[in-house]
Amino acid sequence: MRRALIGLALSAVAIFLAMKNLRGEDISALFALPVRIWPVLGSGALISLGVILRGFRWKLLLPPDDPVPRRLLSGATAILYLVNNILPARAGEVVRLLLVRKHCRSTVPTLLMSVVVERALDGLTLSLSVLASIVLLDISPTMTARAQSFGVILGILLLGILLLEVFTKRNPETTTRWIARVSGWAPGSMAGRIEAILCGVVDGMNLFTSPARFGAVVGLSTAVWACTGAGFWILLLNYTGPTPSVLLGPIVTGAVAFAASVPAAPGYLGVFQLAVKEALQAVGSEPLVALHYSMLLWAVNWTSNNLLGLYYAWTLDIDWGQMRQTELKSQ
Repeated sequence: MRRALIGLALSAVAIFLAMKNLRGEDISALFALPVRIWPVLGSGALISLGVILRGFRWKLLLPPDDPVPRRLLSGATAILYLVNNILPARAGEVVRLLLVRKHCRSTVPTLLMSVVVERALDGLTLSLSVLASIVLLDISPTMTARAQSFGVILGILLLGILLLEVFTKRNPETTTRWIARVSGWAPGSMAGRIEAILCGVVDGMNLFTSPARFGAVVGLSTAVWACTGAGFWILLLNYTGPTPSVLLGPIVTGAVAFAASVPAAPGYLGVFQLAVKEALQAVGSEPLVALHYSMLLWAVNWTSNNLLGLYYAWTLDIDWGQMRQTELKSQ
């Protein structure tokens, strides 16, 4: 409840900050800006495709012998966004795991580790694309230098993750001994539980099982954010004037990702608009156009995610009552 109230308060503050400089004539001009149908439909389609591809990538992050179907993973991911758009406190994450758990062979720690790896991949891929866009746009010498520095740090971090997983996979006996030693410090029955959790974490590290698998994961991660960025960029074509740079897509995507990480009302209302507006103004967009775009993008993103989530909720024939009972038993 506290998190939900904090989110509502932050959303209210963000809405105020996004609109504090609006005058009466600005409001009339804001609603007079055009909304063309083809950029809206193209944006929604690409955003939805990015969500579907997340399910395909998640399949590769689970153990190779797990029989869970890709369609269920895509559907659970779409339903995650649906629930987050209508319920507070990011309840979609719990719902997604509950939907998948009864159909997969992986343990709960392995599932959770796959989600952690998924988030890490998202952070690395999106950060690198945003940093590259800042460097190529050459917004300012200071921002360019900082982007290059952060890019080097992220590269070192990725290399460290690669080396850690390669070591654990190539030296299973050594890894097992280390896990036994770590869990052995715990008293009594806790040792077995900790050992099972750590084994599940190691099992969930499946990025570098094979070069082909790693290539597919990297390719899908790139495709996920390319679709999202392209969807956000296409909506910029709604406005008259010179064709906006495609590099604005990753920058807007980074702003949206930042908004999604901040406690807010369902659907990231308020923080979404403020983050997108400030990002566009930072690259030279007019304040009124930036605000209109942030509102239009929120509506397109919210609607497309909800429609896709409802479609999967209907076609997967989910028993919400049974899922709720499973959640209560697991608590």
